[in-house]
Amino acid sequence: MEVQLNSLKDVLATKASTVALLANKHSPEILMVGGIAALFAGGVFTYRAFLEAEKTIETYKENIEVINEVRDKLNEDESIDYDLQDYQRDLTVTTVNAGVNLLRAYVPAILATGLGVGMLFKSRGILSQRNASLIAAYKLVDEAYKQYRERVREELGEDVDRYFRYGKKKDEEFTIVNKSKKEVDFSVSKDEELMVESGHSMYAKFFDDSSPQFKRDNEMNQFFLKTQERFANQQLQARGHVFLNEVYDMLGIPRTKAGAIVGWVAGHGDDHIDFDIYNPYNDWNRDFVNGYNTGALLDFNVDGVIYDLI
Repeated sequence: MEVQLNSLKDVLATKASTVALLANKHSPEILMVGGIAALFAGGVFTYRAFLEAEKTIETYKENIEVINEVRDKLNEDESIDYDLQDYQRDLTVTTVNAGVNLLRAYVPAILATGLGVGMLFKSRGILSQRNASLIAAYKLVDEAYKQYRERVREELGEDVDRYFRYGKKKDEEFTIVNKSKKEVDFSVSKDEELMVESGHSMYAKFFDDSSPQFKRDNEMNQFFLKTQERFANQQLQARGHVFLNEVYDMLGIPRTKAGAIVGWVAGHGDDHIDFDIYNPYNDWNRDFVNGYNTGALLDFNVDGVIYDLI
C-alpha cells in the first residue's frame, strides 16, 4: 500500500511539474490575456469611481457651504466662541475626508490598471528574453553548421558539400575524393562509424578550476560528476524535463542564454542525460577517466528547445 502511495505521489509530482512547465511555456499569452482583462476591469472601475467622485465632490461642496453658513451665523452671535482656528480646522477635516473618499473610490481602478500594464510589460519581457535565447542558440547552431560544412569541403570537396546541402540531382555525377585526392568509399560500416573521432557540440563546457565545485583531486571530481549526472537523470524522470542551465548550475558552470530554453524532456531523444564523461574518442576525458588530469570536457546530449517538445 505504501509503495502504491509513493508511486501515486511520483506520478502526481510529475504531472504537476508538466503542468507548471506548460504554464511557463504559455506564460506570455496568459499574461497578455490577463493584462487586457485587468485593463478592461480598470476601465469599469474608473467609470464607477467617476460616478462616486461626482457624489463625493457634491457632498464636499455642500459641507463647505454649511460650514460657511454656520460661521456667519456664529459670528453674529458673540456669545458663542467660534474663531478662525476652529473654522480652518473644520475646513481641513472636511477636505481631508473628501480626499480620502476620492482616493478610496479610485484605488480599485488604479490597482487594476497598474496590474494590467505590469502584466503586459512582463509578457513582453518574457518574449524578449526567449527571443534573445533563441537567437543565441541559433548562432551556436549556425556556427557549428558552418564548421561542419567547412570540414566536409576540406575532406570531400565542394560537390559533396553541395549534395548534402541541396540534394543530388538525377543527372549530376561526381566523384568523392579525400584530402589526398584519392577516391574513397563514401559508405561506412557501423564499426567504422564508431571509430571516427567525435566532435563537440556548441553546449560543451570545461569542468575545471573555474567552477566552485572543482577539486584538485581526480577521484573526487569523477565521483562528483557521476553523482550530478545521476541526480540530473532522477530530476528528468521525476519532473519530466530539465533545462541545460539547471545542469550548468549543478556543476558550477555559468548559465547561457541558449541554456535557458534547451534541455531534456522525458520520452524524447536518448531519454536520459549524458555528460559525455566516458567518450573514448574525447582525448581530454580519456585522460580524465584514467587519472592523468583533474578536469573534464563535458558535452551534453540535449534534446532541443524544451518548449517545442511538450
